[in-house]
Amino acid sequence: MEQVEDDRHSIRLQVQQKMQDLFKNHRDEQQKMQDLFKNHRDGLLNRVQALITQCFDSRHNKPNSIKLLGEQMPVSWLPKGGKIGRLLYRMTTDLSTHQIHGYCSNKGSTLIIVKDKKGNVFGGCLGVDWTGKGDRWKRDPSAFLFVLKCNAKQCAIKLPFRRESDKSKRSFSHYDRKKFGLIFHKGFEIFREGCCRKDFGSSVWDAVPELVNKTGWKNGEFTPDEVEIYQIIKNVY
Repeated sequence: MEQVEDDRHSIRLQVQQKMQDLFKNHRDEQQKMQDLFKNHRDGLLNRVQALITQCFDSRHNKPNSIKLLGEQMPVSWLPKGGKIGRLLYRMTTDLSTHQIHGYCSNKGSTLIIVKDKKGNVFGGCLGVDWTGKGDRWKRDPSAFLFVLKCNAKQCAIKLPFRRESDKSKRSFSHYDRKKFGLIFHKGFEIFREGCCRKDFGSSVWDAVPELVNKTGWKNGEFTPDEVEIYQIIKNVY
């Protein structure tokens, strides 16, 4: 009987030892998993932070590797006494297009430059605020459209707003409503229900026939490759 008890006791000790070993191994594995998770989390956070920093630097510090469309804009075309100021919006870094009015509304005079997938570079300038409010066409006599490249080839043409002598035929420069994105009348539309379209019309903008004759410019839908919006500020001498 004593031998049986000794055997039972020995077995219990062995079982306890194995249980302790299993528990220790489980605890070690758990610690390893926690360490791996922490390292993975820290690495992911570092990558996200680096990406955010890169985007911020790309937008605000203008590294040499990123060329801004605004650098192509002739200064002489800007409103008198004005110069290109702060970059308010850049599609490739700000990403969101649904709230584009939030970047440029109530910023005074603004310049919009677009590059499409075919290499066309064009845009428009307003001397008044985009407000995103109301539901109507508006008229800004100082507004103008422009084309800097047509089918990736240089062509600098400015298209001033056409002032109608007959007040009954007054034309409009832009449509100001947050829901519809940014619209230049008979010019171009950006992100209106997901559709971008250029429709340069001679009934509103001077020099459209010249643009067509010189470059073979074609209207129609386009896919933006880049969109930049700048604030126009007064030159301080």
